[in-house]
Amino acid sequence: MYGRCGSLSLSVGAFIIGIMDKDAISWTSMMQVYAWSGLATEVVKLFEMMKKTKVQPKHYTLIAVLTTYKNIGLVEEGMGLLKCIKEQYGLEPVIEHVSCAVDMLCRTGRLSDAYHLIQSSHSEHARNPILWGTLLSSSRYWGELVIGEAETRNLLSLDPGSKANYKMLADIYVSIGRRDKADDVLRMSLSKRTGLETRL
Repeated sequence: MYGRCGSLSLSVGAFIIGIMDKDAISWTSMMQVYAWSGLATEVVKLFEMMKKTKVQPKHYTLIAVLTTYKNIGLVEEGMGLLKCIKEQYGLEPVIEHVSCAVDMLCRTGRLSDAYHLIQSSHSEHARNPILWGTLLSSSRYWGELVIGEAETRNLLSLDPGSKANYKMLADIYVSIGRRDKADDVLRMSLSKRTGLETRL
């Protein structure tokens, strides 16, 4: 409550003094307060403190920590946490965990790693258009044509009618000076053809 009102000091006081039997909800809530206050390093410190207790983190705790790692560029720490979610905490990674890791890799230009992470994920996650869309958007930003084409194939197999995916691929071509290929992609989009993967 104090955190939502912007009172960091009252939140810290309530957490340290007011909550004697801290559970995953109280730990995660305090992490969120630090995150809202722009104190990402405090989130990381608090998670390290939590790990020294007997309280097991929940899915939402790990999402909060992964988001913090993503926001401050701690990619290796984030990927390490993702790998131990099941082994160390006995939890199955959910789409939010994978999505956060994909975004984290994409922000640092590690598109190939992000691509392989999606491909190797649970089959339900590998079919999620949001993950592929994040990767395609990043391919456009970084000018990565090969990965962009592969992502477009995946996206079009999941959502053949999406013109936005064609548009993003066309933008990648434009960014590397291939206006001719961009025009071809846009023509295919307008004619609602779905055979992109065999024509690029």
